[in-house]
Amino acid sequence: MNTLKIGWASRDVSTEKPVNIPGQFHMRISEGIMDPVTVSALVIDNGSDAVIFLSADLVVIRSGLLDEIRAKVAKSNRQIPVMKILMNATHTHTGPSHYEEGKDKNNNIPTSMISEVPHEGVEIDSSDEYRDFLSTKACEAICEAYEKLAEGGIAYGYGYAVASHSRRVVYFDDTSMRPDAIINSTHGLSGHAAMYGNTNGDNFSHYEAGAE
Repeated sequence: MNTLKIGWASRDVSTEKPVNIPGQFHMRISEGIMDPVTVSALVIDNGSDAVIFLSADLVVIRSGLLDEIRAKVAKSNRQIPVMKILMNATHTHTGPSHYEEGKDKNNNIPTSMISEVPHEGVEIDSSDEYRDFLSTKACEAICEAYEKLAEGGIAYGYGYAVASHSRRVVYFDDTSMRPDAIINSTHGLSGHAAMYGNTNGDNFSHYEAGAE
């Protein structure tokens, strides 16, 4: 029977620079770090095959990011089977943008994005620059996890951890009938429930679903 080997590693991929935070219908610019965002790598090797799981605190994984990471890993350590790298996002709505940007003739962020910046005079860090930083740190985590491979095992584990809760708030009254209601597709009013609704009021009933 082949020996199972396991290796773990992680990197902090937070940035103090003002960056776009995707996950809403409008542009949001970061104002600092409250909690770190990370990438974590898990390598599992049984001697005849291997798999590398990479988890990142991002809202989604955009096309091209995994390719960049694989290319950097291949350059750093040719022994690592880069096509075995699988990547997932934790779907946080408070992580930096790694989206590929179109640039104008002066290599700046497109004017359409600049117009959405909520504060004048804020210089937004490039998402392309952050993606390069992110892919480099992810490469480091994978290479370290591979180097740390050691005999391990798999066992059942039982427990409960709250990872998230519903963002839709349910009310006793119909939100679309309120005097200050804004009815359009962006605000997403839907009868007795609303995304990111206020819970500090007499009409608050409950969240639409429980914790995950």
